[in-house]
Amino acid sequence: MLDTQLTTTILVGTVAAIAGLGFIGTVLAFWSLGRANYRKD
Repeated sequence: MLDTQLTTTILVGTVAAIAGLGFIGTVLAFWSLGRANYRKD
């Protein structure tokens, strides 16, 4: 069995990684949408 410290670190790291990826994905989605709208000119 893993000790509590390691388990907490893994959980926090996993949540942070998912949150970071979601944030990056959102930024890229908005950026690409904005570029598509500007290009429609």
